[in-house]
Amino acid sequence: MENMNNVAIVNEIKGKLIGAEQILFLLNQNGTNDDYEDVIEIVRNTLSDAMELTDKIL
Repeated sequence: MENMNNVAIVNEIKGKLIGAEQILFLLNQNGTNDDYEDVIEIVRNTLSDAMELTDKIL
């Protein structure tokens, strides 16, 4: 049962990282200087969430 929980956590981490990657891709395509601060904060929070989830399975 723990293994299934770990798979769910890893899938959640993967989803967060894919989301962060998409945000950065869109910013690179259409971003303005004003967008960068907001996007950096969103990506920073996303990566922080992913690290916390990783701690749950390690």
